[in-house]
Amino acid sequence: MKVAASVVDLRARAPVAADRFLVDTNVWLDLAYPALANTTDKNILARISAHSAFVKACREASAQLFWCGLAFAEIAHVIEKTERALYCAMRGEDIKLKNFRHQKNSRLKTLGLVNLTWETIASLGVGIDTQAVAADQVGEIRADFANCQIDGYDLLLVRSMRTAKLSSIVTDDSDYLTVPGITVLTANEFALREAARAGRMIT
Repeated sequence: MKVAASVVDLRARAPVAADRFLVDTNVWLDLAYPALANTTDKNILARISAHSAFVKACREASAQLFWCGLAFAEIAHVIEKTERALYCAMRGEDIKLKNFRHQKNSRLKTLGLVNLTWETIASLGVGIDTQAVAADQVGEIRADFANCQIDGYDLLLVRSMRTAKLSSIVTDDSDYLTVPGITVLTANEFALREAARAGRMIT
């Protein structure tokens, strides 16, 4: 991995009032989606604990947390997939996602969880505008795609982040380390090791 971002271990970072952080979808899910807190996986629980403590510290310090409208689509997708997997595991059957989506009770439960999760997110942060992509801007995005090892969703998130003049993102996604000009705050041990190896850790 070519580390281009500056990287901070969020567990060692004390937020201040002047801080402005975009919060990535994976962190919002850790904070707001109830099913994740029910896991027995120690790594996931440690990650959730780190994210919760950092967001609490941000709020106590009056630091600003931001969410992007793009996150709603990914959150809805992740919750639906997770609820379908839980449904299949509980019933011992394999139902296709599209069929699960058309089951009335399952759909109502999923909608309720998505809405609950999003309302929690909206209460913790401030929204930034999602940037539409004009036809003549696709070339810029393709260039970013070639130069950074992030997926299409994250490309648009970075674009919205830059437009909002935000330079720091709180995330568990190590791919963001490949984006130049940003600061990545994370508790992801792999990301922190890669950043340390590349000399990109800051305090």
